[in-house]
Amino acid sequence: MKEFTIKHPDAPATPKQLYALFLATGEDHRDKGLTIQQASDMLKKIAIPRPNKNTSDEIYNYLISQWDFIYEKFLDEISIKSTLHFDISGDKRQYIFLGSGCGYAWVKYDKRSPVQRILFENDIFYSAIIRFRNEFPKRLDPQIKKELEMYGNPAGAIISQNRVMDVTIKSIALNYCINKFKLKNCYLLSRMD
Repeated sequence: MKEFTIKHPDAPATPKQLYALFLATGEDHRDKGLTIQQASDMLKKIAIPRPNKNTSDEIYNYLISQWDFIYEKFLDEISIKSTLHFDISGDKRQYIFLGSGCGYAWVKYDKRSPVQRILFENDIFYSAIIRFRNEFPKRLDPQIKKELEMYGNPAGAIISQNRVMDVTIKSIALNYCINKFKLKNCYLLSRMD
């Protein structure tokens, strides 16, 4: 953040400052006798952070910190086993699917919000998700990975295509963003494929 020197810190707060305080707090500060310096300090304390080049790393690190929860969801999903049998012209085939079904989730956000546009249109949010998905199979127990591949359902496919996993990961990341950036009118939608 650019630092600047206030020329007259003891002068009364400007109308712009008072209006900004009103918008941020919902409280009228006009009759409180605030100085420019006091109003400036108050505005710094309540300023909402804006996404920057490190935000994707922060989201990714938060997802990693939630590893145990995501891993438990993953184990729940791979415990669901469906078998499809095909008998076409005497050719009998069997396919095993793990999980509750394919699907995906996406963030519905307020396009009027500059913060939300930066987060969701500049690939800050989604690049953290992709990075986590790429890391997830690398951290799995090799025995689990081997069994999944034996079924023809590699871990990378499950973490990317399973609706429950997609909703779980994106909702954790979205809740982090909502809390950090005080987002409003922002939620997750999902659908089955």
